[in-house]
Amino acid sequence: MEEDEAAAAKAYLEAEMAQKEEELRILEEMSAATGFTPRHSLARSPPRDGDFVTPGLPPQTQRSRSPSVNPGTSTKRALASPEEVQAVPPIGGILTSQPRAASDSNPPAPRTPDPTPDPSAQGGLASLDKLQLLEMVHKALKGIGSITKAANKLNMTDKGTVASHSQDILAAVAALELRLADAEHQANAVKLQVAAKEIEFLKQSACVSAPQPSLPQVPSYANMLKLPRGKAPIPVQPQGPAVIFYPADESLKSSEDTKRTLQNAIKPGSEGIRIQSVRMVGKSGVVIRTANLEAAQKLKAAAPPSLKAADSKTGLPRIALRFLRSDISEEDFLVDLQKVNLSDDPEWSLDKVKQSCKVALKKEVGTKFLYILECTMPMRDKLIRLGKVYIGWDEAEVSDHVRATCCLRCQQYGHPEKYCRAKEMVCGRT
Repeated sequence: MEEDEAAAAKAYLEAEMAQKEEELRILEEMSAATGFTPRHSLARSPPRDGDFVTPGLPPQTQRSRSPSVNPGTSTKRALASPEEVQAVPPIGGILTSQPRAASDSNPPAPRTPDPTPDPSAQGGLASLDKLQLLEMVHKALKGIGSITKAANKLNMTDKGTVASHSQDILAAVAALELRLADAEHQANAVKLQVAAKEIEFLKQSACVSAPQPSLPQVPSYANMLKLPRGKAPIPVQPQGPAVIFYPADESLKSSEDTKRTLQNAIKPGSEGIRIQSVRMVGKSGVVIRTANLEAAQKLKAAAPPSLKAADSKTGLPRIALRFLRSDISEEDFLVDLQKVNLSDDPEWSLDKVKQSCKVALKKEVGTKFLYILECTMPMRDKLIRLGKVYIGWDEAEVSDHVRATCCLRCQQYGHPEKYCRAKEMVCGRT
């Protein structure tokens, strides 16, 4: 059994020695071509797996397994002498370095690549053009490549040369960056000059050309409500008193019958009554708006016995205050409205504000509140002119609360679908 183990170990060592001899031959060829020599030995002790004889060693240095030594340990033995170091074959690692000849006792001179020309001798990097800077970078890269292409480690001289080449490359890149920034700055300056010339040309052209007439704006609800900030609101034309007529008995079945009875009984031209408008309302009623109070009184006096006349109630303007986040009482609301928003105007005292407006409606819209104020015309003009008011912890936008009844059948304003006389239905999208 021990003879088989010794034979197997010997065969293994012979195979390893043949492989290492081949590696030694390859490294000698590389050393002759590039001047490379290993700097220290990496020879290792043979394994302790069995008793065997190492070829080439004296008998006193042969190792055998002893009972006092644990076969599982891997401690190295101390070499006996420098001669033994040279006699040990390359076993179990990279090849050991061969002894140098007497002529090679001095270390080889460090490799020095072609030095890059110093730009300071020519006036600095500013005096070099782009091609010269690129040539400088190219030479530095070639110098670094000639140093790092070898397989051995770099010495201090090689590291210093690589650092010098790196500094040259960084200096050339910085010089190119500065030139690029200077070129961009000059381009931006030219663009600014061109823009200034264009603006001057447009101003001169605007002065020479005739002004274009502006198109007249058609008055609408949008134009009246969406006023720019600081602009006075469009004044609302005052309307005269209105008189409403209803049938006194059941002989008149519709508003058309009431209107026809009034037209047959009253002649406005002969009696001097100024009529502004006539419109029909529910319950067979007719509303006639006159130009002044005297005309309204004459109209009521001339009404026939089959009709009964009454004064029409005119509603006050309504103002909407939107986007209030707090729910406060009407008393606190009016106090904040006067003290915070109208205190600088001595005309609007707290008593006058309470007399001129009141909270007609308070509605919760999502997480905020909508306040609708019913106020006099001077109060409405004052609030619309302000544009926004401050109530408590909130800021509210002020706008007119427009109440417009739209018919869903004919899409006209002024009457609901119930009293519509249109024969055909009109689509609201047309």
